[in-house]
Amino acid sequence: MKPKFDVLLGRPRETDDNGGGGGSSTGYIDVTSVDADNTVTVLEMPVSVLAPSGKVYPVEKTSVTVSSGTITLDFTAFLAYENMATFSGTWKVYFAGGPQGDTAMPVSTPASLAIAPEDNHVYRHTLAASDVITFNTTGLSSSSQIAWELHLTQPATAVSFTLPAGILWPDGDVFDAGNTAPDMTTGSRTYVLVFRWDGTDILGNLAYVKEVSA
Repeated sequence: MKPKFDVLLGRPRETDDNGGGGGSSTGYIDVTSVDADNTVTVLEMPVSVLAPSGKVYPVEKTSVTVSSGTITLDFTAFLAYENMATFSGTWKVYFAGGPQGDTAMPVSTPASLAIAPEDNHVYRHTLAASDVITFNTTGLSSSSQIAWELHLTQPATAVSFTLPAGILWPDGDVFDAGNTAPDMTTGSRTYVLVFRWDGTDILGNLAYVKEVSA
């Protein structure tokens, strides 16, 4: 099973101010749906919005709110400019200072195996027999996507454990509920798993395996 960093950890694509020949870059994301109140959660401070019509609007000063570190962008004003009663089509949200998510990934050892995933985070755990790992998806939204890593270390004598149900694993390039999780039954190995919430499902993939020194 080959790593799929492009699928699971890929950050927003880049456009280049100098036609691709170097110079400054601006990250953006595609937005195809919003919450009932016309909002979407983003990771960086947005600077402009490109409507499906091709018109670019600077971000309104009342369109962005920050609460407890969460940045929310309200599309209501932009929909009014476009004379749209409801959100539709593909919009682009542009950010200053490079692609969204360029900051270092925080690493933590969760106190509970009921993990509430956060974007761009790494969770580490040394397995014990019969561990049951779950993902708390309560805070995940259908209008935003996040990706995270889970590093699971098998002891010298490998143990059995349970991963969350409902994860879509890949078979070649296709992620499907009928595919099986990768084999992680060799002792003294760290299995690096990458997950992505795509707004509907959690996609999982084994990125690589690292030998653990005795």
